[in-house]
Amino acid sequence: MRSLADFCTALRLLLDLRAVGTRWQAKNTPPWPSYFGTDPNPPSQTAFVLRQAAIGLWEYLLLDLIFSQSGRGLPSDDFSSFSSFINPTHGRWQVRLLSSLAVWLVFGRTLVDVIYRFVSMVAVLSGLTMPDCWPPFFGSMWDAYTLRNAWGKFWHQQFRWPFTTFSSFVSRSVLHLPRHSRVERSMSVLLAFLLSGLMHHVGSPVEEASGAIPFFTVFAVGMVIEDELLWRWRCWFGRGFYSTATTTIWERIVGFVWVSVWLAMVAPWYTADIVRVVASTKTQLPVSLVDAYGLSTASVVLAIGAVLLKVIFKTSL
Repeated sequence: MRSLADFCTALRLLLDLRAVGTRWQAKNTPPWPSYFGTDPNPPSQTAFVLRQAAIGLWEYLLLDLIFSQSGRGLPSDDFSSFSSFINPTHGRWQVRLLSSLAVWLVFGRTLVDVIYRFVSMVAVLSGLTMPDCWPPFFGSMWDAYTLRNAWGKFWHQQFRWPFTTFSSFVSRSVLHLPRHSRVERSMSVLLAFLLSGLMHHVGSPVEEASGAIPFFTVFAVGMVIEDELLWRWRCWFGRGFYSTATTTIWERIVGFVWVSVWLAMVAPWYTADIVRVVASTKTQLPVSLVDAYGLSTASVVLAIGAVLLKVIFKTSL
């Protein structure tokens, strides 16, 4: 029985790379939503499935609206490459940059999250797992006021454990960099993002060369710049820019502007390819409310659903 329990634990760790509920659980795995109360115990099966189903259906409708606009072709040749995508001298560059950001923050997040929610419902309803194995996949967008927070708290932590384990091993055991030094920290971040870029490059929907590797790797550069700026601030003013548990409003505003500017500069490197694929390939969901009732009706249902989710299930960005 002991060997069977060990086998089940090993199998779970292979499938759940966040290692939820174990001593290896990924750092900054999101806490349970306030909807379930302050009780430290996991939510009941009924409450969990009901909330997952409601949010999952709303996210499905959002994807339905997005995919209903796919396959219409690119509006101009200015979208044909990364360099033209970010070139401000070409027309409609504001639209191109905003659409590129939307691919990552809206489309990408929704697509991943809806799959997670439906898989969690099947696993819980079938009795294979309990609700406590399925904490939220994404954190709060309001925590993304630094690049480190954007990736370390807001975005999902599914690959954090394996990537940081490998990068720390290389930095400390292979390169023998001093532990917890700025050099070791920067190298570990660079290697982790390089691995992420390689993984996304292999899984890219683009047949030609993908921009995944430079897109993810350049975030390590951004974090080095961010760390340097925060360190300089601490030296000049005697306190960290985010030195308190609750940051001030103006600090968050400055942080959001910084993160938005960096994303606007680097996001098209990867997401421009996805924009072109979605625009040129018609994608159809198995069941489409847009096809059945029209775009206007689906949009109204989506808006009303967002309000109901906020009021009833206490959802947030």
